[in-house]
Amino acid sequence: MITWIERFLMYPAARAAQLEAAQTGFPPHVVQDVTITATDGLPLRGLLYGAELCARGDGPLILFFPGNGGHRLHRLPTALDLLSLGCAVLHFDYRGYGDNPGVTAEPHLHQDALCIWNYATRQLDVPPERIILFGQSLGGAVATRLAAHVDTPAAGLVLNCTFASMVETASWHYPYLPVRWVLRDRWPSVEHIPQVVSSLLQFHGDEDDIVPLDHGRALFEAAPDRCRRGYPKRFVLLDGHGHNNISVATMRPELVRFLTSLELLSDSLQEASDGEQFRNGRVSDL
Repeated sequence: MITWIERFLMYPAARAAQLEAAQTGFPPHVVQDVTITATDGLPLRGLLYGAELCARGDGPLILFFPGNGGHRLHRLPTALDLLSLGCAVLHFDYRGYGDNPGVTAEPHLHQDALCIWNYATRQLDVPPERIILFGQSLGGAVATRLAAHVDTPAAGLVLNCTFASMVETASWHYPYLPVRWVLRDRWPSVEHIPQVVSSLLQFHGDEDDIVPLDHGRALFEAAPDRCRRGYPKRFVLLDGHGHNNISVATMRPELVRFLTSLELLSDSLQEASDGEQFRNGRVSDL
């Protein structure tokens, strides 16, 4: 019973009989279906946005790991906003979500993330130095663990409203339950992030009532001060934002700055963004 409750609360999967790129209304050069095979043989379905960018070797590829709600078609606006930055986007539903089979669990999601990484670097032939791992909430935990365990590091890791440890955040929500003793999927990102050598950009809202701000800061503080290329990690505090209302549009100026610093965006896009003021956030370079 306890395991069922944990799965229900942590992975409220949105299911669908069939999800296809054609349902988005966009042509294949904008979005197309992709499928990989997990290590245990399960087919995992997802979407690739901007396949032509990948084929031309133009701009970065974002491996997008979402939060624990919805399925991949619900993430269409986010993916299109990232595409508008000049980034290709690869997004697979977690197992047990959308039309993907399987049961969601921490060990499986980590192995699946490694399979997604292998697909990007081998089948799509995108070099790691052009890959950005982008994780929201639970997806931040998936992305952080992946960033810490790939043989060749990704160029960057972007986290949005991510917790330091599922145990700590769940204990904060349910102080009257023995969470520390019974939780099976613990997602200890704070233990993985010290091994991350990719450039780090982290966002968090000051009104987040799902993942408290100090939990996000604890994760950030555990990360190395600088990435392997010498760039300092960066924390962006978003005033007046909660857990579920931080859009790519809100993050856009900082994302452009981040990607440009990694030499992954063209000068023309940087110039177009120079006039924008980042009115919704405060930045800390630590």
